[in-house]
Amino acid sequence: MTLIQRCGSALNLNIHFHMLCLDGAYTLENDRPRFRRVPPPTPTELDAILKVITTRLARHLERRGLLVRDLGVEPPDPRPR
Repeated sequence: MTLIQRCGSALNLNIHFHMLCLDGAYTLENDRPRFRRVPPPTPTELDAILKVITTRLARHLERRGLLVRDLGVEPPDPRPR
């Protein structure tokens, strides 16, 4: 579930997202739902997900004409330092 908040506490423009995510999945056992916890993703898995998201987002922005790829420059590492 995602809530888009458009302003901060001082009513200033500050668009950000609040997200509620399950740390598992529901399965059916004996016709009843049962929640199964799953371990958090590893740093390697998070890096792979981040690469997929940034690649797809860049392609989408390029198709819409909102981003022009500079073939002579490597894209920056999107991971925070």
